[in-house]
Amino acid sequence: MIILNSTLSYSLETSPEPITDLLRKTPKAMKKAAQQTMDAAFEKFPSLEHLPASPADIANLVERRTSIIADQAQHIWYDTHINEHLNTARTGLSTVLAVQTLSLFLEAYNLQTVTMPWRFAFNLPALSPFTSNPTAIRFPDFFVLLTSGYWAPSLFWSFTNLLLPALFGWFFNFTMAAATKTRRGHAAANHYDIDPFVFSVAKMLIVWLVYQPAGVRFWGLISERTVAVVQSSMPFGTWGMLVNACVGASASLYEAVLKR
Repeated sequence: MIILNSTLSYSLETSPEPITDLLRKTPKAMKKAAQQTMDAAFEKFPSLEHLPASPADIANLVERRTSIIADQAQHIWYDTHINEHLNTARTGLSTVLAVQTLSLFLEAYNLQTVTMPWRFAFNLPALSPFTSNPTAIRFPDFFVLLTSGYWAPSLFWSFTNLLLPALFGWFFNFTMAAATKTRRGHAAANHYDIDPFVFSVAKMLIVWLVYQPAGVRFWGLISERTVAVVQSSMPFGTWGMLVNACVGASASLYEAVLKR
């Protein structure tokens, strides 16, 4: 112990600088060593100089980039007038006429897929970035327009689901009578040339009477095969046409209530 104490006291006395000076110079030495390490890293990887210096800088950089992207997206949104187009489409679809038109279009489209099949025309070569197999190109077989297999179901559906209900809606037009009445000096309701509610109810009755196994066949003018083609082409058959008519009638009643 005596030897250890004497050795320690001798080293402190013979040290060229006091211990306090060494402690003061140690942080500078560490800073210098860290700077040398960073300089060497920047020389080996020059792209590191463009990185943010702290987490706060990273957060600010992300916030600026997000703001730029949001501004660009907002400019694109306003320049393309998407909002105006969406509002126009919503206004046009929020009518009884739009509901009736969409239901009839759905029925007509399903009927055309059965009466006018699409035939194979040729193969489109495979596009390596997108597909690895050839794509078959098909076109409608317009030659069926020369046959009764197309016209008989199409005309039968047009008569039972469109023309005959429209005739009833034109004759029994309650909206025209309601529009002539006044309430506090204003018209009670806008009138239609064809009453949409009567159209839907008439269509419902006609579908129920015609599209049955032993339904109305108009004195034998319509064959069972024609009725079967139309019925099988509709979504859910006869029930699908009845549901479409119910939707149209409900929309007509709802619109009439809102206008009161």
